[in-house]
Amino acid sequence: AGLVCDWDGVLMDAAPTPTGASCPVADLAPGRYSLRLCRSDCDLYGASAPVSFHILEEPALTRVNPSHITQRGGESVEIDGGPFPLTGLRCLVTGAAEVNATYLSSTRITCETPSTPTTGPALLKVSIDGGFHYVGSLQVTYHATPTLFGLEELGASVIGGRPLRVKGRGFSYLQEQGAPLPTCDFGFGAVPAVVEDDSTLLCQAPPVTHAHTHGVDVRLGRKRYLLPSSRNITVKRFDAIQVTKVDPPRGSAAGSYSLRLTGTGFDADAAEAAAHFRDVVDGTCAHAPLRVVSRTEAWVDKVPAWHRAGRSEITASNCHDDADFSREGAIFVYERALALLAVRPAVVDSHGGTSVLIRGVGFYPSLPSVLKCRFGPSQYGDATFVNSTTVRCVSPPNLRAGLEYPVAVTVDGKTYVTAPSVKVRATAAPRILRI
Repeated sequence: AGLVCDWDGVLMDAAPTPTGASCPVADLAPGRYSLRLCRSDCDLYGASAPVSFHILEEPALTRVNPSHITQRGGESVEIDGGPFPLTGLRCLVTGAAEVNATYLSSTRITCETPSTPTTGPALLKVSIDGGFHYVGSLQVTYHATPTLFGLEELGASVIGGRPLRVKGRGFSYLQEQGAPLPTCDFGFGAVPAVVEDDSTLLCQAPPVTHAHTHGVDVRLGRKRYLLPSSRNITVKRFDAIQVTKVDPPRGSAAGSYSLRLTGTGFDADAAEAAAHFRDVVDGTCAHAPLRVVSRTEAWVDKVPAWHRAGRSEITASNCHDDADFSREGAIFVYERALALLAVRPAVVDSHGGTSVLIRGVGFYPSLPSVLKCRFGPSQYGDATFVNSTTVRCVSPPNLRAGLEYPVAVTVDGKTYVTAPSVKVRATAAPRILRI
């Protein structure tokens, strides 16, 4: 007589083995059953002691997240569906090795993706009996593992907010639906990253308590899968600059002169240091490179031209597009661009000392050391501010009688402005030989 397996009254033929028999599972509803091994007729020949056997409901697989995964493997994916049992869980991806799965709930399990030598679509299946049978089928897509090369910006303020560009390759698939969310990990906190293109990720530097250098990693998904990098990526954090004074406090809207800034937080190692000029009325902003002299002093060697006369607030940052310029700064007044209109009198003594009035627009009370008049290409005279339309100049000695000299004026000590109509003729004063 042959061997049969008795599943609570449902008989199935058994196959003898060296140590017992192999019983096919009867087509039964999920639940617990008593299993006995018999010789043909269990009532006639008797049966083995019954063992309890649990027939599980075949789970349905509804969703895998993320569904776009790296070729290197090791990412955690979550599989929704169920019902899932507590034990016996395995995952299998076509073309790769099977891996253990972890129970999260009756409707969700997780497993780490296996590595694969190829990229492209693959099918993910799940086993609830330790890998003997796999059920379900969800599509995943393997991509070449992104690699990090470096950081385009070398620094950021302690205030934070600067967009940092992480350079690398293989980022484009992270824009697809079902891809894991990338984050930038600064060691003390993580911020979301935005995929700009296949070689660039953007993330904003978070605030820190003090200036120092720290690392930057990129991670994927909720399980924070670490992307490989070709070298350690670091970012230097600079102190925030506070501008307290600008000298001189006003200048021509034509720009191109220099300004001295004083304050705190200037850093000589900041290759991107910049000054920011923000119009206090309309909020427009211009920027200029900053030459740092010390922790408390820096210079703008070429002030940007401005679209109108008026007040601007000058701030500065150690990184040219950082958020430091949102802080309060020092007020600088842009005056109308300097223009000369007329000179009076038009005749001066060749021996010097003649006081002439220069009419124009854009004059302002500059420092005496920078407000100057020039007669011709190389003769200079003292100048005095009268009002916004008038400057008084004193003709220099050693002018040649009979010659005309164009008169030019500078309000910043560097840029001289003249006009064709603004010139004087030198004449020799009459000499008294005898009385």
